[in-house]
Amino acid sequence: MLNRSTHLILIPPNAYYDTAHNPLRVMCKDGFYVIKANHSNSLFDDFGFANEFICSCLLNLWGLNTPEIAVVRADPDLISKANLPKDYIPKLYSKPCFGSKFIESPNEFLPEFFNNTQIKFRNKISNYRELIFVGLFDLWVKNEDRAPVHPNLITGYSQKNQKIFAIDHYKTLNFNHPTNDFAVNNLLLESNSILNTPLLRSIFNEAKNDIPLIETTFLRNIESCKASFSKMMDGIEDLTHFNCTHRSILAENLFNFKRNKTIFAHFLKIVR
Repeated sequence: MLNRSTHLILIPPNAYYDTAHNPLRVMCKDGFYVIKANHSNSLFDDFGFANEFICSCLLNLWGLNTPEIAVVRADPDLISKANLPKDYIPKLYSKPCFGSKFIESPNEFLPEFFNNTQIKFRNKISNYRELIFVGLFDLWVKNEDRAPVHPNLITGYSQKNQKIFAIDHYKTLNFNHPTNDFAVNNLLLESNSILNTPLLRSIFNEAKNDIPLIETTFLRNIESCKASFSKMMDGIEDLTHFNCTHRSILAENLFNFKRNKTIFAHFLKIVR
């Protein structure tokens, strides 16, 4: 659950990234973070900001690797003095920011890696089998931010092992109210899924005899999230001061048994 906050103390040189949602690498009291501001205003609620927190918490409940997160308190004056591009609007940083702990020696997981099925390549990464569950998680949260052409994965070191970390979950959880036609409303397109790649199919092929265990684990993870959901959402709202008015529609979809059975069938269709 989200229970950590920290304060920005320094913006180093070359701190900004030329990517969407204006991430910024900063030094806080307990180390380096990549932060994103809440872009809400009187005409726009920045639900993607909240979704970053929500998905990070859900990934933890699934036992999947993702950077530690915290609410970062920033100083707009520091932002204005940092010589950043004009997209970095200082007043936005007066509100609590999303903070993702900076991973040691990060490397971007490139799209072409999804075409590499060599065992030697996979074995360089200690948790490569988690990619199957990352792909399944993406179906569950309808993650439109990660795709074969845009992996939103990094590799880095954790406890001296090279591991994959799932990052960037802004464009997720974009649900309509549940209907009988999940394929139209609330399922991720096959072409958008990392499951639809040679690498993921080769990993799945190693575990194809464990399909009942994969399904059981999937449903158990969802039950764990359901049990923690209300407390998790309260914690996010309390620390970020963001009103998650979409929490009821999230619960309707994430914990809908029929939808989740449909998702698992969709998963098998894609990855086989």
